[in-house]
Amino acid sequence: DLTWLNTVPHAIDHVIVVAKENEQRARRAAAQAGGGSGGGPKASGHSDPTGDRAVAGIVESSAETTRSIDAALALIGEASTELDDLHAEATGQHQWRPPTPWNRAGILALAITRLQGVDLAVITSPDLDHLVRTRLADTASWLRAKAEAILEDAPESDRSQPVQRTIVACRICGPWRSGSIAGTTGLCDQCKDFRYHHKCEPTEPIVRRWENGRGATPGMIAEAKAPKRKGRKSA
Repeated sequence: DLTWLNTVPHAIDHVIVVAKENEQRARRAAAQAGGGSGGGPKASGHSDPTGDRAVAGIVESSAETTRSIDAALALIGEASTELDDLHAEATGQHQWRPPTPWNRAGILALAITRLQGVDLAVITSPDLDHLVRTRLADTASWLRAKAEAILEDAPESDRSQPVQRTIVACRICGPWRSGSIAGTTGLCDQCKDFRYHHKCEPTEPIVRRWENGRGATPGMIAEAKAPKRKGRKSA
């Protein structure tokens, strides 16, 4: 279900767009049903609130749909992190703390990556069944059913999704870890912030340490700056 929700033409961000288009279409229909002016004043001098009430309900429904989907995504993100942490604890590994995703597709992609690396057989937590069946599987099934219903309500022309641009990995850390997405500068947010604060680029050991949820040590930062200093001396 999670992979389906992160695949064109039914990726979750597109589903949100279609949901809003569905609501706008229903809003226009409700306004027309109210006299073509959204329930404005009639010739009698009285207003017909039917259209306004219908439109208000539609707008609220659209917002509620988005909130429900975002709440489900947050639950999946939290549950996948907890499951990954239980696996790390059972296998003696460090807990993985990558950069926080900034969009819905990122939340899903990170959850999928976490779950692919989990071996349920090594986890002995009493909460495992509830975590997997209820918080993850049931939530993912609800989210897919919600997305399918939204797409089913849309005209065929609105269901299609443009081909997404190719995701470009960060120029610096891309070779050493997966899931890093470059911005307009060619760097991910974490590498860009590091370069801004330390005036140098992070090295592979620093990136590996980030993957384990830890920050760079002073020695690592000094080593990252060293090539720059040598370059200036030789110049």
